[in-house]
Amino acid sequence: MRSLLPYVIVMFVLLGTLNISAQQWPDSKGRDFWFSFLPNFHNSEDEIEADPVLQREHQLYIYIGAERPTSGTISWTRSDGTTQTLPFRINDVRQLFSTSVYYRDVELRGVSDNGVGFDFFSSDNESVSPKSFHVVADDDVTVYALNQATLTSDAFLILPTDAVAEDYVVLAYTSDIRYSGIQQQSLDPNSTPSQFAVVATADSTIVDITPSVPTVKNPNMIRQRVILQQGESYLVQADMRIGGKADLTGTLVRASLPVAVFAGHQRTVLPLSFIGTLGSRDCLVEQMNPIRTWGKSAFLTPLARSSDEVAAGYDLFRVVAAFDSTAVIVDGQERTILDAGMVFEDSLVTAREVRTSRPALAAQYKKTSSVGGGGSTRSGDPFMMLVPPAEQFMKSYRFINIQSYTYTVDGNGIIVVDDSIYKEQWMNVVIPTTGIPSLLIDGVSVPQGRFQQIGTTSFSWAQIPLTDGTHEVRSDTTFGIYVYGYGVANSYGYIGGMSFRPLDVNPPALVGENTCNGFEGEFTDSLLADTRITRVGVVPGTEVNATFTVPAFTPPQAVVPFSAALRDIYLDGSLSVEATDAVDQTSRFDIVLPGFTVAPVGSRNAAQPLQRAYVIPIDRERCDSFE
Repeated sequence: MRSLLPYVIVMFVLLGTLNISAQQWPDSKGRDFWFSFLPNFHNSEDEIEADPVLQREHQLYIYIGAERPTSGTISWTRSDGTTQTLPFRINDVRQLFSTSVYYRDVELRGVSDNGVGFDFFSSDNESVSPKSFHVVADDDVTVYALNQATLTSDAFLILPTDAVAEDYVVLAYTSDIRYSGIQQQSLDPNSTPSQFAVVATADSTIVDITPSVPTVKNPNMIRQRVILQQGESYLVQADMRIGGKADLTGTLVRASLPVAVFAGHQRTVLPLSFIGTLGSRDCLVEQMNPIRTWGKSAFLTPLARSSDEVAAGYDLFRVVAAFDSTAVIVDGQERTILDAGMVFEDSLVTAREVRTSRPALAAQYKKTSSVGGGGSTRSGDPFMMLVPPAEQFMKSYRFINIQSYTYTVDGNGIIVVDDSIYKEQWMNVVIPTTGIPSLLIDGVSVPQGRFQQIGTTSFSWAQIPLTDGTHEVRSDTTFGIYVYGYGVANSYGYIGGMSFRPLDVNPPALVGENTCNGFEGEFTDSLLADTRITRVGVVPGTEVNATFTVPAFTPPQAVVPFSAALRDIYLDGSLSVEATDAVDQTSRFDIVLPGFTVAPVGSRNAAQPLQRAYVIPIDRERCDSFE
């Protein structure tokens, strides 16, 4: 008896923050979405094509959630350019609309021929493809996608068009390169590449790609330029024939108009250094965040162990830089300095605080759960999860845990075999320690004892088991949630959501000039993406013969004037002042106030300094002494 759906990913669908009216920047909700599906690993394609039952195991799923009843359309374009449109309607917001499409001719096609051989010529690599999906809704919705194949699948959040941008650096994973033959010199057909794809959201989009490693059609890594029309996709895979690490992480993508970028891996053991010990593989997919929404701090938390995963190997995290001279500081210790496109990788065994001197992108990866060489299949599999920067945390989330089923065929047709595929579902929470008392999950407080402090920071984290259904999480402060779960030889993981405001990387500035007996100045925080000034003041203990005055202002404010003055005009003075913006970037400025520093002895105690007046003829000199 053949199983129709041996496993299906459980999806947590974020319905967004609960306070819609307060939204200032884009988030994961929207009304227009463009995306494509990276190549997955489909075993025995000829058999799949001939068996409608097998085709049910190789599907591309789309899930749509809403906070208010709404309707819209889902369109997808095949390799021959034909487009199919499906209308959808959501009446009960407690339920998700879902649909699936057979992957063939819709999923981007890579070079791997799924365990049989390679096709380096007719794949979609580095050629314009019409394959893409487009979701349009009448009201705000959240969209997730799932790429499912036999024993390899991954789910990912789709960003709305208003949250994508023009500049990206790819974060993926190293190609799973294997060799065969007596001399181990020929490329084994089970090898799978690091990969990414670009999807245009508008016509006449010019895309420049600077790859970090040789690609299938660009062995010399020269900068490529391609022009895409709306909905067209461009796939890039690392060239495994070159050998080495073949990791597209660090590739720079720049476009003339906003594009969507998806990156990951076709199917990999993780960590790759445990090939031979660990055997189970899975695809990795995430939609990349544009550089302008990156942050300078990330809290990485250990992922719960599945019920029976083997001890070999470890979860890991990676950090990629977009700018030169980016210092990576882990738990207060500087570990490395990255140039643009470089990546730092380390194990993830305990909660880590990662700070960077310039904006960077971080992700954490779940390890393989099963051993190789015919070992038993365990619960769990690799997945990749982008970690939201603390600067992009939100105060509330609402998400839904969808339960899926296993089906089979008997004399009565299709029947459900198991009504609960995912039995291990988790959520990690990262929150300022002071905010724990206000954290509510479905209206219930979380016991303080579940949380652990992250190093010496003011943040704490917890692993919280989840159940099926809709959940609401809220707090009086901003916090982050990381959602994931395990099935047999399967897993998923992604963030619960995040804000996508442009990152404020410019702390407040100061302009001004010395005046007679004082200083007149302005604190400014008015550049693009600046979050404006919220606090100003004198650094305690720094006032020397000086006063500081600032008019009342209503934060956040772009420009805040102030003045400083000498208390005793006959003496020099100084003070240090600070200004803080809405993302807690603080700038400190030292101000020197010159006084009357030349005066006769005793002038300090006199109402007026002693004066001497002389009339000197032209071309004559006079010399006097002052004490």
